Amino acid sequence: MEMTILKDFQKSIIDFDCENTEINKYFKEKALDDFDAVPFVFTNQDSPIIAMASLSCSSIIFEIHNKLSLYPAVEIKMFAVNKVFQHKKCPAGGMERRIHSGIYRRAVPEPEAETSPEKQGQIRKV
Repeated sequence: MEMTILKDFQKSIIDFDCENTEINKYFKEKALDDFDAVPFVFTNQDSPIIAMASLSCSSIIFEIHNKLSLYPAVEIKMFAVNKVFQHKKCPAGGMERRIHSGIYRRAVPEPEAETSPEKQGQIRKV
């Protein structure tokens, strides 16, 4: 399964239908102009769009001993599954796991290579 940013998606989304008028309207008419989130399309080769999600950077605020701490998070602003794929069983670890890992890969950067100056002790991060 591929996860593509909507603005880079080469095919039309006009046929996408999640059976919710407001969510369909958001992805077809408003998502590209939404400055609070980035819309993504989930597809497989030669199949209709599987799902669409609109993701936003966020944080979770914790107060511990009168000190606020922020933990990075990804907010799923909108999420829709194409009616063609709704209410169908997926193999264990199938589509659901791939969607989660796709979102995670976009939100969490790759770890630094072992040969980076930071790993070699040449640069100390502050």
